[in-house]
Amino acid sequence: MVRTLGNPVMVVPFLRAAVLEFDPAMPLDDVATTERRLEASVARPRFYALVVALFSGLALTLATVGIFTYIVSH
Repeated sequence: MVRTLGNPVMVVPFLRAAVLEFDPAMPLDDVATTERRLEASVARPRFYALVVALFSGLALTLATVGIFTYIVSH
């Protein structure tokens, strides 16, 4: 993990060179910002929460229509 003051993408070539100098067999292929990794880690739970919310809204709408129809017909 590396902290930068500027654009993190600009530091990647220097990091690759440093890692290559330290250990040529060690790959440096999955470089990403912390924000990007955080977004990726919460993407699936966020999607599941959205699906549950949509189905909950649909269930609430169907229940409301059913109750309204029952009240109007009696």
